[in-house]
Amino acid sequence: TNDVTINVLPGDIVSIRYEDQHGVNGQRTTISKTVQVVSKDPMMNFSKTSYAVGDTLMLTIDDTDANRDPDTADILTLRATSTTDPVGLTNVQAIETGPNTGVFQAIIPTSSTFSTGALQVNNGDTVTVVYEDQFPANFRQKFDQTGTLAGSSQKFSLTTTIGGGGTPNTATPTTPGLFNLDGSSVTAVTTGQQVVVGTTVKNNDSQTRTMTVFVEVRDAD
Repeated sequence: TNDVTINVLPGDIVSIRYEDQHGVNGQRTTISKTVQVVSKDPMMNFSKTSYAVGDTLMLTIDDTDANRDPDTADILTLRATSTTDPVGLTNVQAIETGPNTGVFQAIIPTSSTFSTGALQVNNGDTVTVVYEDQFPANFRQKFDQTGTLAGSSQKFSLTTTIGGGGTPNTATPTTPGLFNLDGSSVTAVTTGQQVVVGTTVKNNDSQTRTMTVFVEVRDAD
């Protein structure tokens, strides 16, 4: 047998015919089969619902018809932008996880400052990744209207947030506690005992901020 490669587009009907010179009855028999080439829209997902500044974003694209070569891992080109960086990265690569899988993964580094190869972000930003699918589900309809491959593609986008939902220009403290000088917790304070008041404050900004703490001491009497 010989492998034969033919050029097709979504919506095409492929007909296959085989002539058996000696069929069941000893006579020549023709066997035929038709299949239709289809396309589908991609499924895009981030690995998390939100990311922190400096995290690496991980994106998965499931697009079977982007698997052009069954023998090698194909590569897609994406664009990533953020609220802070509207120009963004125009050549993000999503690499197929293996030959003939149709599943692609991309990693997008982020930074609070300009950095080559990283997307600049700040807390509260929305990050948008755009993928132009050459063969969307409605490819045949578009192709019949435009007559061109370029006019038949469709852009798909996916967004995520930076900062885990925290509000910019704010801080999130934990409940204050009393501690000994060695860091152990204090359950009761006696007269003359030296204690430390401690709390953990999360800065919801990507920039360093000065924190001011107010301690109020009340006389129970």
